[in-house]
Amino acid sequence: MLNHVVEQVLGVCPEELLGLRLEELPFKDLAAALENVSGDGEKLAVLNGRQFVVKSSAIKDGDVVTGTIFTLKDVTEIQRLETELRRKLRGQNHTARYTFDDIAGASTVIKEVKELALKLANSSSPILIQRESGTGKELFAQAIHNASPRKHGPFVAINFAALPESLLESELFGYDEGAFTGAKKGGKPGLFELAHGGTIFLDEIGDAPLSFQVRLLRVIQEKEIRRVGGSRVVPIDVRVIAASNKDLLSMTAEGRFRQDLYYRLNVLPLRIPPLRARPDDIMCLARLFYAEYFQHKPPMDPERFFEKVEPYFIAYHWPGNVRELQNVVEYLSNICPNQPPDYHQLPAALKATLLGPLERDKLSSEEKKALSVIAECNERKIPIGRRSLARHLGLSENRVRYIIEKLKRKGLVTVGRGVRGIEITERSFLQESDNPTMGGNGKKNGKDIFLPIFL
Repeated sequence: MLNHVVEQVLGVCPEELLGLRLEELPFKDLAAALENVSGDGEKLAVLNGRQFVVKSSAIKDGDVVTGTIFTLKDVTEIQRLETELRRKLRGQNHTARYTFDDIAGASTVIKEVKELALKLANSSSPILIQRESGTGKELFAQAIHNASPRKHGPFVAINFAALPESLLESELFGYDEGAFTGAKKGGKPGLFELAHGGTIFLDEIGDAPLSFQVRLLRVIQEKEIRRVGGSRVVPIDVRVIAASNKDLLSMTAEGRFRQDLYYRLNVLPLRIPPLRARPDDIMCLARLFYAEYFQHKPPMDPERFFEKVEPYFIAYHWPGNVRELQNVVEYLSNICPNQPPDYHQLPAALKATLLGPLERDKLSSEEKKALSVIAECNERKIPIGRRSLARHLGLSENRVRYIIEKLKRKGLVTVGRGVRGIEITERSFLQESDNPTMGGNGKKNGKDIFLPIFL
């Protein structure tokens, strides 16, 4: 006997097949599949241009086999069910929220990087993003995913710096039931399985242990994984985007990163510029973060809010990049939400590095470090004297006395009696009379402008 689904798939009437032996069936692929499937097994067969999984189940009367039932499952339906299962497993956690429209900036350098990233999005080759922390590596990774043919698939991210080595293998590759003490019943799929049909983002790949890099390289090359404690090989279809704030090429020379893994990942290199390389974008981003902090309903116009501190923002070197800028804007939005901040409200990180540009070359590295420590202590209202400054700098008290005297003569610090200790002065925010963006009198729009310098 055969049911109506088989009739539709084969395009035949039951009368044409009933009573025939397997070897007499007019469908060679089906006959071969049925003959080769024995016991309770499975076999692939192509019928009328469609792929089917043919499964056999023995019919028994006690211990005697009296017949066999063959079940045909459409492969496309299996794939649909698998996709639906993966979607349920990943829930709402493995999606990419950002696109290239969310990457703000009008500078030439950021436009060029976005154009290159958009071209790379059309490929399925691995991408390696290398740059400093806070430049927006995951933002670019998500934008690339959303601009790629895989945009309807999952975007799964893992940070190697945040996971202990003992958990890496089970997190990335999953595990079978009973693989280790505490393993969930039924096992658990790994992040590579959850990323099937989409993109996996390997953040801080430079922190991956050498012992694990070998396994990772094999998975990327072979496009298949084996769960911890399992024997079954699972094929995967994922696009790999890796990122690191470290110089991976130097690490390979030092033996701290596998050379073969580096070249496997560095097929399509992408370098994101630091914020200091795109000064035209600093205030654009600051105003954007200010509006976002107040849910796009700021208490005052962003231009007016930043008018007193804009020169400091422009000249600061932003070692923490866009992330640091966002933190500073949030800080200022909290301490003076209804009035424009001035230099007194700036966080210590900026104060410690603010000086007139022409003064920069006149200061020694020791003087710069001393000013940085003094400004930090002043900001935190911690008294600092000659002895404590010497401990901070790792210098002798005589050397520190000499440095303080030089800073006093330049009007950059004052030395008070008692608990006041050493304090930084407003001369650390000197007028810049020779700045090309201003007139010779150091004024802009009729106002005195105090410009920062970074140390």
